[in-house]
Amino acid sequence: MSKKKVQSFSVNSLHLATGMDRGTIQRRLKGIDPDCDSEFSLRLILQAFESHGAGISEKLDAQQETAKLRKAQRERIEREEDLAKGITLLAGEVEEFWASKLVGIQSKVMIVPGVIAEDIAAESNPDECEKMLESKLSSALKEASDDSE
Repeated sequence: MSKKKVQSFSVNSLHLATGMDRGTIQRRLKGIDPDCDSEFSLRLILQAFESHGAGISEKLDAQQETAKLRKAQRERIEREEDLAKGITLLAGEVEEFWASKLVGIQSKVMIVPGVIAEDIAAESNPDECEKMLESKLSSALKEASDDSE
């Protein structure tokens, strides 16, 4: 069996094949000795490019992590300032506020049947019963909304 010839590339042939800048190729191949006649085997080229790429991604990851951390810190400070100014409210405070409002509305509406029970029992016309009920419910809701102001 004959041994397969290993293809090798010069900086110029890599430039022509990849369209990459010659200076960039030279920087990536820096420190790697060419096989012969200033040409590099595909194995050496891939190793150089792989190790160079790993260095860049690690550096970018560190920069990205720093940027993310700074952004999170800025957002936290903005939230704290908004909270101090009263622009932003805590979810628990909002929930507590609306729960108390709903309890107030519920209590106003729940007393309506007891207030109008005798009047409705005495009324034989269903339309009049409906009007009385709507009127009392409307009054109770208005009163509850007045209490919330």
